[in-house]
Amino acid sequence: REAKLPHDEEEGAAGRGKRDYRRAIQRMLRQRDDLEGNEVRALMRLLDDIRRRTREELAAIHARADDADEFRAFDLANLEAAVDRAGIDFARAHREHLTAGMEKSWRAGLDMAPEIAAALGAAVDAETFRAINPDAILAAQRVGADLVARVSADFRVRAKQILALGVAGFRSPMGVMDDIADLLRTQPDRQTGRLGTIAYQAERIQRTEMLGAFSIGNELRHQQLD
Repeated sequence: REAKLPHDEEEGAAGRGKRDYRRAIQRMLRQRDDLEGNEVRALMRLLDDIRRRTREELAAIHARADDADEFRAFDLANLEAAVDRAGIDFARAHREHLTAGMEKSWRAGLDMAPEIAAALGAAVDAETFRAINPDAILAAQRVGADLVARVSADFRVRAKQILALGVAGFRSPMGVMDDIADLLRTQPDRQTGRLGTIAYQAERIQRTEMLGAFSIGNELRHQQLD
């Protein structure tokens, strides 16, 4: 049996170290992607609930009308108020969900460097990974909240344009309710594969901002190692 030389053992150890490093990276990235996917699915459930409640409220307003074939002009204030409530509910629910998701993602990014260091067998004392100043993630969360507010405003503008068409007689009440509900549709369109306009924007924000939060955490940890 051929004896192993010292440099062979060193190369073997180096090879194992590289494999452990790659595995640690892959594991952390899978965890990041799983977290993002779970948060997006939870967001879609929130949007489904707002979509259902909005449609029910619009239908209730229509049910009180004398004319089943069209919305009346004096219904417009109530219809617009229902849309405003939906926009406020959407903004609050998405903002809270996004803020919490970014917090989770940021902490996952903070954990990545210690996990990799452990996988490499590096001896890192607790002082190296000391507490992180949260100013960066708090600023990112404020940006995320601003993006959500813009989407909420976009929803209200689009929905009120649809209502105006209904009151003017260009769309039936059922068509109006379908069109507004479609803005929040969380299921892909059969032809285009896209979500409703507002749901698509909400999903994009959730994914992009969570990814950014992860990167912020990871970068801050690496700065501590420099």
